[in-house]
Amino acid sequence: MPDHEDSLGGETFGDDAKSNRAERSLGDGATMSGDTASHSVGEQSTFGDANVDDELFDDGMELVDLSTRYSEESVLGKGGMGEVILATDTRLGRKVAIKRILGKAARSKTAVQRFLTEAKSMAELNHPNIVQIHDYGRSADGPFLIMECVRGGSLQEKCKAGPIELDDAVNIFSQLCDGLAKAHAAGIIHRDIKPANVLMTEDDVPKLTDFGLAKDDAADTGMTVEGAVIGTLDFMSPEQRQSAELVDHRSDLWSLAATFYQILSGKSPKVINISSIPPKLQSVVAKALEESKDDRFQSAHEMREKIILAHSGKMDTSRSLGEGECPQCATRNPPDRKFCRECSAQLQVSCLGCQNGMAIWDKACGECGAQQSPLVDSALADLKTAHDRAESLLADLKFDEAVEHSEVVGSETDSRLQ
Repeated sequence: MPDHEDSLGGETFGDDAKSNRAERSLGDGATMSGDTASHSVGEQSTFGDANVDDELFDDGMELVDLSTRYSEESVLGKGGMGEVILATDTRLGRKVAIKRILGKAARSKTAVQRFLTEAKSMAELNHPNIVQIHDYGRSADGPFLIMECVRGGSLQEKCKAGPIELDDAVNIFSQLCDGLAKAHAAGIIHRDIKPANVLMTEDDVPKLTDFGLAKDDAADTGMTVEGAVIGTLDFMSPEQRQSAELVDHRSDLWSLAATFYQILSGKSPKVINISSIPPKLQSVVAKALEESKDDRFQSAHEMREKIILAHSGKMDTSRSLGEGECPQCATRNPPDRKFCRECSAQLQVSCLGCQNGMAIWDKACGECGAQQSPLVDSALADLKTAHDRAESLLADLKFDEAVEHSEVVGSETDSRLQ
């Protein structure tokens, strides 16, 4: 059963009423540490608009009788502000999820505006990794969303069994990066990415949901109170814990990286112990969780590519290595080691100019002075040409010639060229 309760009003409070309580809570925000302490999965309450004692609001929308089209079946989730119902669309014969806010929340201007923000944001984003919205309106019970029914549970529920297997975790993360890139391209910042707001299909396809706190960068509505804190504490970026005004798309990237940390480690990102995730991902995840926005990855696509590269075990040639630093797992080694003490990656290579031995982190050969970066680029281009030629010959059934070109590619042992 999908975990819908978190977005429906658990421990939440509004922008104006929460300042004192937020200040007390923010001292326990996420920190980078070598400590292994963490708290249990599931403490993911959202700082939002559950304070509904604001101005009563009538949006003037025509009331819709949902029973004329939808047959309600069961409650998928329920919280202090509303509920999510499993229903059948009798006209199209498909399962849907009906999300609605109830009681005083249904007449709260702030809550209704957030609900409408979610409807508009999700309607704009047609992507396989974002939950789709089919309709928005108001019934006698209050405002409602008709949404795609995702029946595999939430990522938060999946985390409760412990760390997710590495290949599966990277696959989930990669797809979420794609969905987030779509939102950012449309100028929409989610502001509340966490495992509870990722629903899984029965085929394990992840889908971002709950855009109720989303911000349209291109058309800021001014709903956010100056200095307000909006989001979920453990998954908030450092700047988001200070003020919603400081948030931009890179804040979402931090929250997604914190989500990735949790599914890899099985631990909350309240305290981040980077050594609790696989070694080959530690340096790239640490970069994604940098305190300064400028020191992180600058787009979801960039973050996705770097994670996939690190997972593949290939060297990231776009980054300078420190002395003794392993290109695969970022472990610091004594400079005279030939192989990494952590992951056994190659640390000594041959100069691509004179063939003398050199450390993989040296930019220039100590014997001939040749800069390695342009030589690596040239060698990679030659290998790609040989690979493409082998594929072409194979398609033409010229097997002997294809084997010759394939052997050129397969015989390369320099880790910079693999």
